[in-house]
Amino acid sequence: MAIDRIYSVSVVVGSSKCNGKCKNCGGRSLRKDAPQEDGFVSRNLLPACRLATRYGAWSLALTGRGEPTMSPMCITNTLKQVHEAGLTFPFTNLFTNGILLGDKAYADKWLPIWRDNGL
Repeated sequence: MAIDRIYSVSVVVGSSKCNGKCKNCGGRSLRKDAPQEDGFVSRNLLPACRLATRYGAWSLALTGRGEPTMSPMCITNTLKQVHEAGLTFPFTNLFTNGILLGDKAYADKWLPIWRDNGL
Protein backbone atom coordinates (compact mmCIF):
# COMPACT_ATOMS: atom_id res chain seq x y z
CA MET A 1 0.00 0.00 0.00
CA ALA A 2 1.37 3.41 -0.95
CA ILE A 3 1.40 6.42 1.33
CA ASP A 4 -1.28 8.86 0.27
CA ARG A 5 -1.10 11.50 2.98
CA ILE A 6 0.47 11.98 6.41
CA TYR A 7 -1.25 14.49 8.68
CA SER A 8 0.92 14.48 11.76
CA VAL A 9 4.19 13.16 13.07
CA SER A 10 4.83 12.43 16.74
CA VAL A 11 8.30 12.55 18.22
CA VAL A 12 9.14 10.98 21.58
CA VAL A 13 11.48 13.35 23.43
CA GLY A 14 13.14 13.36 26.82
CA SER A 15 14.13 10.83 29.39
CA SER A 16 12.06 8.63 31.65
CA LYS A 17 11.94 11.28 34.41
CA CYS A 18 8.51 12.47 35.45
CA ASN A 19 7.36 14.92 38.11
CA GLY A 20 3.73 13.83 38.04
CA LYS A 21 2.08 10.96 39.78
CA CYS A 22 -0.72 10.46 37.29
CA LYS A 23 -2.92 7.53 38.20
CA ASN A 24 -3.63 6.55 34.60
CA CYS A 25 -0.23 7.31 33.07
CA GLY A 26 0.14 5.91 29.57
CA GLY A 27 3.91 6.42 29.46
CA ARG A 28 4.82 4.41 32.52
CA SER A 29 5.31 1.16 30.58
CA LEU A 30 7.59 2.92 28.05
CA ARG A 31 10.00 4.44 30.58
CA LYS A 32 12.32 1.45 30.92
CA ASP A 33 13.52 1.97 27.32
CA ALA A 34 13.98 5.75 27.54
CA PRO A 35 17.41 7.38 27.25
CA GLN A 36 18.55 8.84 30.56
CA GLU A 37 20.56 11.81 29.34
CA ASP A 38 19.03 15.18 28.54
CA GLY A 39 19.71 16.40 25.02
CA PHE A 40 19.33 13.04 23.25
CA VAL A 41 17.70 13.23 19.81
CA SER A 42 16.89 10.12 17.80
CA ARG A 43 18.88 9.69 14.61
CA ASN A 44 15.54 8.97 12.91
CA LEU A 45 14.14 12.43 13.68
CA LEU A 46 14.97 14.23 10.44
CA PRO A 47 14.25 11.34 8.05
CA ALA A 48 10.82 10.87 9.68
CA CYS A 49 10.06 14.59 9.58
CA ARG A 50 11.21 14.89 5.95
CA LEU A 51 8.99 11.99 4.93
CA ALA A 52 6.05 13.46 6.82
CA THR A 53 6.41 16.91 5.23
CA ARG A 54 6.82 15.36 1.77
CA TYR A 55 3.40 13.79 2.23
CA GLY A 56 1.74 16.95 3.55
CA ALA A 57 2.08 16.69 7.33
CA TRP A 58 0.89 19.85 9.03
CA SER A 59 1.43 18.90 12.66
CA LEU A 60 4.46 17.98 14.76
CA ALA A 61 3.78 16.60 18.23
CA LEU A 62 6.45 16.32 20.91
CA THR A 63 5.58 13.79 23.58
CA GLY A 64 7.55 11.66 26.00
CA ARG A 65 8.03 8.46 27.89
CA GLY A 66 8.28 10.66 30.94
CA GLU A 67 7.61 14.39 31.31
CA PRO A 68 9.26 16.11 28.30
CA THR A 69 9.87 19.40 30.12
CA MET A 70 12.18 17.58 32.55
CA SER A 71 14.54 17.23 29.56
CA PRO A 72 14.58 20.82 28.25
CA MET A 73 17.72 20.34 26.14
CA CYS A 74 16.11 17.42 24.35
CA ILE A 75 13.13 19.59 23.41
CA THR A 76 15.52 22.37 22.38
CA ASN A 77 17.73 20.08 20.27
CA THR A 78 14.74 18.44 18.59
CA LEU A 79 13.13 21.76 17.67
CA LYS A 80 16.46 23.22 16.49
CA GLN A 81 17.19 20.26 14.22
CA VAL A 82 13.76 20.46 12.61
CA HIS A 83 13.96 24.26 12.29
CA GLU A 84 17.53 24.28 10.93
CA ALA A 85 16.61 21.59 8.38
CA GLY A 86 14.00 24.01 7.02
CA LEU A 87 11.10 21.72 7.82
CA THR A 88 7.91 23.59 8.52
CA PHE A 89 4.92 22.38 10.49
CA PRO A 90 2.09 24.92 10.87
CA PHE A 91 1.18 23.31 14.18
CA THR A 92 3.80 22.17 16.68
CA ASN A 93 2.54 20.82 19.97
CA LEU A 94 4.29 19.91 23.20
CA PHE A 95 2.38 17.36 25.25
CA THR A 96 3.25 18.11 28.88
CA ASN A 97 1.69 18.01 32.32
CA GLY A 98 2.66 21.70 32.55
CA ILE A 99 4.02 21.55 36.09
CA LEU A 100 7.42 23.06 35.25
CA LEU A 101 5.88 25.71 33.00
CA GLY A 102 4.26 27.13 36.14
CA ASP A 103 7.75 27.98 37.42
CA LYS A 104 8.44 31.50 36.12
CA ALA A 105 12.22 31.11 36.01
CA TYR A 106 11.91 27.87 34.04
CA ALA A 107 9.32 29.27 31.64
CA ASP A 108 11.27 32.52 31.12
CA LYS A 109 14.40 30.53 30.26
CA TRP A 110 13.02 27.84 27.96
CA LEU A 111 9.81 29.07 26.30
CA PRO A 112 11.48 31.86 24.25
CA ILE A 113 14.07 29.39 22.94
CA TRP A 114 11.38 26.89 21.99
CA ARG A 115 9.21 29.59 20.36
CA ASP A 116 12.18 30.77 18.29
CA ASN A 117 12.53 27.23 17.00
CA GLY A 118 8.95 26.60 16.01
CA LEU A 119 6.95 25.71 19.12
